Amino acid sequence: MKTPRLAQLDKATTRLTFRSLAYGSPPSMLFPSSPIVSASFTSPLFSLRAFLPNPASSSPSPSSSSKLKPSNPRPRSPSSLLPSPPPSILFTTSSDPANPLLPSQDALRARQLQLKRYRKPFTMDLTILVGKKNVHKSAVIRDTCKRRLREAIRLVVLRGAAQTPDGDDVAFDSAREGPRKWLVPGLRYVAAIPNLEIYRHPLPALVETVRTALLKLKATAEDQIINRELARIEAPPPPLPAQPVNTGAEPKP
Repeated sequence: MKTPRLAQLDKATTRLTFRSLAYGSPPSMLFPSSPIVSASFTSPLFSLRAFLPNPASSSPSPSSSSKLKPSNPRPRSPSSLLPSPPPSILFTTSSDPANPLLPSQDALRARQLQLKRYRKPFTMDLTILVGKKNVHKSAVIRDTCKRRLREAIRLVVLRGAAQTPDGDDVAFDSAREGPRKWLVPGLRYVAAIPNLEIYRHPLPALVETVRTALLKLKATAEDQIINRELARIEAPPPPLPAQPVNTGAEPKP
């Protein structure tokens, strides 16, 4: 199914790049034994896992760390000591002192487009596993399956894409744009494509499946992170027993 509107879209307000593990990486990097955070989603098209590896299990061995050359730390810039604005109002203000806040969603999007080149793209650690035996022996078709999944993720994250009610097209929601609304920074995502269904699946349905997967993984991962932080908070000490107040007056007989 072709969607001609995709070629006529305006530029996205943010950029998204993908970083994959190198071929031949050890299985412990794809399937860690004791991750700090772990969430998964399974569908007939693909399975997606998100996890935060444990630094203790992935730390280098003493023999390998001894070979590293010491490097002098870079001095901190004085601007790094200044307080930064919260992410909720970052890139949402204008240069007009009379109207510091942007009035509408269109003005906000235009302002973000102006500042796009000053911001670094959001990098998503995404590794896609596609088997030659289960999917296809042609590398071109396997790469197409990977590209369809990556572009569906890009549409959801950067444009808030969703399937229309009739299921024949893709709708975009500017209020749901941005990596912070779909991804959790620091997590590694590993996707596995089990068959060739994603190759011939309609794009609107694929976008809706990706949307559901990202929402579920984000909610599960954030709950686990919050519970982990709450568990690290020490319980307050028990209250001291009430002591009688000595006023200095003698008790009456």
